[in-house]
Amino acid sequence: IKMPDKETLADAVFNNVFKEKSPGASVLLSRDGKIIYSKGFGYADIGNRVPFTIETKSRVGSITKQFTATAILKLQEEGKLSVNDKLSKFLPDFPRGDEVTIHHLLNHTSGIHSYTSKHDFTKTVNIEVKPEEVIDLFKNDPYDFNPGEKFLYNNSGYFLLGYIVEKVSGQTLDDYLRNTFFKPLGMNNSGIHKSKPVLENEAYGYAYEDGGYVKAVNWDMSRAGGAGALYSTVYDLYLWNEGIFGGKVLNETSLKSAFTPGVLNDGKKVGEEFGGYGYGWFISEDRGLRMISHGGGLEGFNSE
Repeated sequence: IKMPDKETLADAVFNNVFKEKSPGASVLLSRDGKIIYSKGFGYADIGNRVPFTIETKSRVGSITKQFTATAILKLQEEGKLSVNDKLSKFLPDFPRGDEVTIHHLLNHTSGIHSYTSKHDFTKTVNIEVKPEEVIDLFKNDPYDFNPGEKFLYNNSGYFLLGYIVEKVSGQTLDDYLRNTFFKPLGMNNSGIHKSKPVLENEAYGYAYEDGGYVKAVNWDMSRAGGAGALYSTVYDLYLWNEGIFGGKVLNETSLKSAFTPGVLNDGKKVGEEFGGYGYGWFISEDRGLRMISHGGGLEGFNSE
């Protein structure tokens, strides 16, 4: 039997998962800068039977981290900060802030406790807050370990980085990303998600309960900030990918630092148990090829 063409095989995979009346997804693959497959499956809005397409805007969770890290590296290129700067330079009253550097925040080695791991975090996740209120949630928590001792994936660190971008640039994180990256790259369907404005072509998040789909807990993304508040489309993320790897966003030195796992105090590679972690990206190997990647997830949304 002749092997089906690649598109037929891919369609079969996704159509098997995203069936009728199912929450949907969009998928895009490119090679050498050219899109070779892009399709939507299932529904962005089940109740109104709105299909999920490649134009559907969706929250991408921790994929936000590479944008926040890139913003920090861009500000470093402009001489406005250094990854070796101490946290105390930007938040003078942060406990042990003179022991933590931006570098520690970028690669999850600060030891600061992650606020999303607190047992009562989800109780208020749908309520809008100011950045300082989120920082107050964790700033007085005991450190999980001394800075540089271990790698532990940490949303507090990236929330702080988003806050630092705002303080240094004098813009909101949304405006900084839009003006510095999104507009130049033509990413017209990406931004920091806010609860009140109506977005065109926005997907709802769903959960599966008692044999059926229900609307998932709806985060107010002010709770996520630089750690996970971005929404985007697969096409915009394709433009971002081409911009990053095409040298349109950061210089060669910055890119190398982003894609190189750091070193812990004991000399071990940062994130070694996952292959390695640079600045906003996991660096691993798959079948002999280097893989630079990151996922994102929150209630109702999943991305890679």
